[in-house]
Amino acid sequence: MFMEHATSQITDEHIWLSVLFRPVKSNFTRVQRVGCCITLLFLCMISNAMFFETGDNKDRQRASSIELGPIKFNPSQVYISLVCSVLTAIPVYVIMMLFRKSKQKPWERKKKKIPHWLPNFMREKLEFSQKLEDILVISDNIAIKDAILPTWCVYIGWFLVFVASFLACFFIILYSMEWGKDLSEEWLTTFFLSFIESLMFVDPFKVLFLAVIAGILLKTLKINRPTKYDLKEITDMTTKHGKIKIERRQTSSYQPTQDQDFKHIKAQKLRDNQMKNVIKELILNILFLFLLSCILYSNRDTQSYNLHTYIQDNFLDPPKPYRMYDKVIQSSHYFEWMNKTALPALFPETDYRGIRMTATQRRFSYNSANLKVGPPRLRQVRARIGNCSYPYIGHTTCIPAYEVMGEDTGNYCPTWKPQPCSDAEESTLTIDAWKFTSATSIWGAPIAGLLTLYGGGGYIANLDVNKIVSTESLNEIFKNRWIDRQTRAVFFEFTLYNIDINMFVYVSILTEFPETGGVVTYENIFPFRPSQHEGTLGKFILVCEIVTMVYIAVSVILMGIRFAKQKWLFFSKFWNIVEFIMVGVSLVAMVFYILRIQYTSQALAAFEENDREFVNFYHVVIWDYAFVYVLGVLVTIATLRLLKAMAYTDITFKVFSVLGQTIKVFPGFATFIGINLLSFSSAGYFLFGRTGDPYKSVITCMETMFVGLMGDPTFKTTGAEVAMSHMETIYFSLFVIGVTILLTNLFLAILMDVMNRSIEDPPSKQEVDMNVFSYMWQSMTRVITGKQPDYTYRYKEENDVTREDDQQMTYVTEYKDPSKLSMSLLNIKQFETKRPFDQKMSIYEKLSSLNGTIE
Repeated sequence: MFMEHATSQITDEHIWLSVLFRPVKSNFTRVQRVGCCITLLFLCMISNAMFFETGDNKDRQRASSIELGPIKFNPSQVYISLVCSVLTAIPVYVIMMLFRKSKQKPWERKKKKIPHWLPNFMREKLEFSQKLEDILVISDNIAIKDAILPTWCVYIGWFLVFVASFLACFFIILYSMEWGKDLSEEWLTTFFLSFIESLMFVDPFKVLFLAVIAGILLKTLKINRPTKYDLKEITDMTTKHGKIKIERRQTSSYQPTQDQDFKHIKAQKLRDNQMKNVIKELILNILFLFLLSCILYSNRDTQSYNLHTYIQDNFLDPPKPYRMYDKVIQSSHYFEWMNKTALPALFPETDYRGIRMTATQRRFSYNSANLKVGPPRLRQVRARIGNCSYPYIGHTTCIPAYEVMGEDTGNYCPTWKPQPCSDAEESTLTIDAWKFTSATSIWGAPIAGLLTLYGGGGYIANLDVNKIVSTESLNEIFKNRWIDRQTRAVFFEFTLYNIDINMFVYVSILTEFPETGGVVTYENIFPFRPSQHEGTLGKFILVCEIVTMVYIAVSVILMGIRFAKQKWLFFSKFWNIVEFIMVGVSLVAMVFYILRIQYTSQALAAFEENDREFVNFYHVVIWDYAFVYVLGVLVTIATLRLLKAMAYTDITFKVFSVLGQTIKVFPGFATFIGINLLSFSSAGYFLFGRTGDPYKSVITCMETMFVGLMGDPTFKTTGAEVAMSHMETIYFSLFVIGVTILLTNLFLAILMDVMNRSIEDPPSKQEVDMNVFSYMWQSMTRVITGKQPDYTYRYKEENDVTREDDQQMTYVTEYKDPSKLSMSLLNIKQFETKRPFDQKMSIYEKLSSLNGTIE
């Protein structure tokens, strides 16, 4: 009942859809519905305007605004638009009831007079047209029981439409005189949001609510009675105005269709429907994949590589005489690299001609192409001092490995002295570099290095937008030994923005100081483009994003309907599971997209507020890369769904059936592979873990063994001594024999066994019906050449043979002459080669019974 009520009311109660799909039997005319729509728009305008004050008194928070191309809005505007949509729906619903419940006037058709000055041939045409209209146009006086209001209530409804629209326009003009450009744009955006919410949420919710109430309270549907025509009146008008002595066209008679033809027509119709469904699904999948690819490639393009290369060449691998970053092996080298390589590349003072740059030019990095988004900073994470107890040594002070939960969080004075600090120390330039800052206060997040995972907080040495101040700060922390034994990692962080390609790059150059001593260098360079909607291509990407969101919303609704019908049997099919995963990943991508926009707006607002302070873009990078990775997974799933259409061929159906049967034995085979890799990984760790980087841990060993199984030769790099060369030979020989050869042949043996069993199994009816692509090709051939294709199934031969059997048995039963009977038996034997064994047996049984009867 609920679905029936919802279907019947969606075209009557939804104010916007009902304009196009109005029910035929309704007092509520299309013109009246348009009037209600106009009233709703004007009321939304004035109600939104009442929420906005003048531009001088209103303090608007632009930090949390969301930008979608030219459209910019914030959560406050969404709330205002939703409230206005709900409030304005009430008076509009009252006007709708006035139109809907009012009785109609009796309809009378007025006959038009034909001007006498027209030529005769035009007068004849008009007279014939009026006669034809008298015959065909019949008054349909709609008698609806719900029309309880008098006829003049329609005029009250039109009066309310006029008054509401006029007053709304009048007060909007008054409000707009006090607004400026920014406030007017916000009001206009809020009005459009109200319209969209009314179209997509408020009216559909009203339809669902009324359908639920009607389904609970009403047990019957509202049925519109058909129009009653006066056949006598129609006959009289036809006799009066129609032509006489018209010869009727003789209809040709057709013979009844045979049963075999019915089967053929039914099979052809089933294939037609299947072909339409496959083509529709294939087109939708290709369209969805195209939209996802456009969105994905707009986030990552070749310019990302060029920007990454620029950072690599100028900061990490500069030409001589600058120090290269990978040559840093101790803390003094690190400060030398900072002073002689990093700061000169980040703070250029002269151009390539040797002329000193202006203040505006110095805001850019080297080559004046990338703008510095705030100053850079140094961030240090430290390990706590602990007490250790060792045999033969006893208790001693030690500094263990770094842990996020066990990092040092104390506040110190310069040279890491405990507080309180003297006045001279408090007045130093880098006093904040000795105090711990939590990750939440600087939008920090954990970041992984080569050795371990580091926290998002730490001890921060803020540099300046000026090179002189930055150099002074760097020299000050160097003299006070800011890097000591407790230091486990130092991050050099900065953000650049390339105006020419509209792309940011967040750089985090990580220098790790392990507890064993030495330096491990690692860099994180993250090019990203948070604003995708600039220019013509940006507008196209915006359209793609909107269409993709609509596609996902429709997919969620359709999948929910199918799940409601099938319950848990929905997950019994593989492609339903793929679709469920795709919808889930799509919703996750939408959440990541919204979070990226929100955090980007906050970061840019912080930079706009104070461009002399460091702004952390790492959390923006996290959500940007998470969104791109999820999009990559979504593109993979969308590409996989294209195989669903390919499954409608015989070959791919056999491949999928073989793979489906292989899954039953795959868990045991995967366990066998895992045990082998784990055993060889453990042996490799114990043998070569001291010398080989690919074998430094058990997890790394498993990764190395897996890529070696895939054919990568780099797994042979062990760095072992010459004395261990014989162990290398034995180890890799056993690995090649025991893993590569044995497991590969075992997998092929399992696959061949499954293929043999699938060939022995008789083909199912589903396999017989898998010729849709062949049918599509034949249909295209028919359109191009005009030749009727041969729509033949595999079981058509069996049907033909069965028809021949019936004919031969008919001959046998009719023939009384033994000579003719023998000829019929001979004809049957000639067709025995076409029949399966079970059909032969049935024929022999019939012949045996017939022979006994004739004898």
